[in-house]
Amino acid sequence: MKLGKYIHYVIPANPTLAKEAFRKRARERGNSNEWIERVVKFIGTKPDYLTDEELKQTYIHFIPSNSYLSDWIR
Repeated sequence: MKLGKYIHYVIPANPTLAKEAFRKRARERGNSNEWIERVVKFIGTKPDYLTDEELKQTYIHFIPSNSYLSDWIR
């Protein structure tokens, strides 16, 4: 942000479904349950730690819950 860049948050429209999909995909990749639970808590959370000034440089995008992030990054 200090470099004048914008932050883009990608948040699933339905965090509960997204967490279920993430857990399933992570297990299929061989990730441990411990790792999955450490990461899953960040899915669907809005940034509540940014200042008002930082929020002016922040975009929040809501996407379908069953999407992969790579579906939206080009």
